[in-house]
Amino acid sequence: MRQQVYEKIDISLIADQVGVSKRGLTRLFKQHFGVAPMEYWRNVRLSEAHWRVVNSRSSITEIAYDCGFTDSSHLIRWFKQKYGATPSSLRKSNISLGTR
Repeated sequence: MRQQVYEKIDISLIADQVGVSKRGLTRLFKQHFGVAPMEYWRNVRLSEAHWRVVNSRSSITEIAYDCGFTDSSHLIRWFKQKYGATPSSLRKSNISLGTR
């Protein structure tokens, strides 16, 4: 997942690649990571988006699309939920808030 952060990927494809059912993959993720695969995947993409907001001059829209979000509003909603600030406000303050 981390190697394919810039690609849109389906959880069923990952399950097939590792030789388990989608349900089996979900069960393993919850057992080992405490979250479902889609939540883990979203957190990977949010982490990458956070890094790019702090360390690049790319637009928020470009970061959203590059990190697999459907649009900037989608990224902003999840970003604010996870980091407590919008990407723009984080960039303006020029500090890294870290993860919750």
